[in-house]
Amino acid sequence: MSKKDSEVELPNEITGKGTAKEISIGCIAGFCSGYATKKLSKGAGVAIGAGFLGIQALNYLGLVTVHWDVLEKKLVSSLDQDEDGKLTQKDVNIATARYIHLLTQDLPFAGGFVASFALGMKCG
Repeated sequence: MSKKDSEVELPNEITGKGTAKEISIGCIAGFCSGYATKKLSKGAGVAIGAGFLGIQALNYLGLVTVHWDVLEKKLVSSLDQDEDGKLTQKDVNIATARYIHLLTQDLPFAGGFVASFALGMKCG
């Protein structure tokens, strides 16, 4: 039997080949995604705040009538993740976990991604 016949190629998980590449890709993708998420959420906050100011100004001038109680019920029902009828920290945690799951689905480098995502959110 020749040496080539007796050699067994070990999988990358055992030899470590490609691991550094996967970690670095996960870190870069995670940081960039976290940074972009923070910037986009700030922009969304500005847009929502500006919209509220505009609607409230129109309401104050008597040009429109806003039923804030109806709007609140609709928003709570659409954002309530655990369906308890209230918006709580638990709803934020569930939504965050779902978002991270969406971003890391089928990624072999999810560990590095999640840690770098948090860093990107902090820096953003």
